Amino acid sequence: MKKIVILLAVFILALILVSCAPRETGTISFSTPAWGQVFRDEYSGAYQYAPLIVSSTYQNDKIVRFSTGEQSEAVVCLVKANAVDQSCPDMPLYAPGEYTITAEVNRLDGSIATSMVEFKWDPFTVLDKTMFAWSLTSSPVGGYLVVYGLLLMVSSLITGLITKDWIKVAIANVVLTAVLIVILFFLPSAGPAVAANCWLVPFLVLLGMMTFGLIRLRRPLLRAIRPDGTEIRYESRPSGRSDEPLVVNLREIHQGLDVKGTIFEKRGGNL
Repeated sequence: MKKIVILLAVFILALILVSCAPRETGTISFSTPAWGQVFRDEYSGAYQYAPLIVSSTYQNDKIVRFSTGEQSEAVVCLVKANAVDQSCPDMPLYAPGEYTITAEVNRLDGSIATSMVEFKWDPFTVLDKTMFAWSLTSSPVGGYLVVYGLLLMVSSLITGLITKDWIKVAIANVVLTAVLIVILFFLPSAGPAVAANCWLVPFLVLLGMMTFGLIRLRRPLLRAIRPDGTEIRYESRPSGRSDEPLVVNLREIHQGLDVKGTIFEKRGGNL
């Protein structure tokens, strides 16, 4: 009987101690890397490092273990109480891709608290780094646009000298833009190279609309105003060359019309 009473007393005492034990609260939050952040640093074929900057709301110093699962070894860091943007050892990354870093903390009651952050490592390629030399911004996209503009200038100059037809120049530029877009999709480049298409597509659409409008839209080439104020317009496609002669039969304008009483406004051609 005494043993039962003793065991019961020990059990009740244990319950009291557990209920009176301090309950620790707090979190570890990531400042760097931020959630969804994309790293664009160089990839040399070996592992790289992701910086770790964290903040803590714990009232005591905590040993935090950072890991990315089976992809790398854990990183251990002593985070100060109520730390704000404390730097920890960098996390090694062994290959480009998406990563999830998990931070684990042992609380006073023996439980383990975790927090995590997801980010992506998408390094610049040799082509992207080359475009930095042409870019006026912090992104290689500017370099792609500069090269694109230079290619358009060269294409316009060569096509213009050969055809002397600015409509054909516009068509050649549209074809060049389409070819460049296709090439970018197959180049071994990271996001910035493909992202340049977001800038090139509007150029393609604009050039296509301009070409379509110029081909379909007729423009006045000669306007004949009669003495009574009425007028007749002679129109031509814009693709017609300006050095071609314009032949107008005045009898079509008005039978017996005095030529001296007619005002002509010439827009291209020879009269």
